[in-house]
Amino acid sequence: MENNLKSLDLTNLREITLGNSETEALLFPAFIDVAAKAIINLQKSLEKNQETLWHEQAHFLRGSSANIGARRLAFLCGVAEEKYQTDKAEKLLLLKNIEEEFRLVKGLLEAEKKSS
Repeated sequence: MENNLKSLDLTNLREITLGNSETEALLFPAFIDVAAKAIINLQKSLEKNQETLWHEQAHFLRGSSANIGARRLAFLCGVAEEKYQTDKAEKLLLLKNIEEEFRLVKGLLEAEKKSS
């Protein structure tokens, strides 16, 4: 399923912002900042074995990703949210995939900001 999802689809965001590139230019770095913090919190939840923190941060990042149009990242975070009680090894793999996808989305958003 996740392979069929785009890393970034700005269609809905552009409808909400009415295509205002200035608004989008403000939203992109805000998303990057909060997403990076959520990923750090996911890492901390693993270190401290805190399932509730994992669940909360995966949920937050899923919603934020969906809102900005990072579909694949939202999907991965949804899986992480559902599997908040799974073993540490599986969470490490989920986190690795989330981090990789976030780096891709971050690059796409930064390129998008430069081109607008």
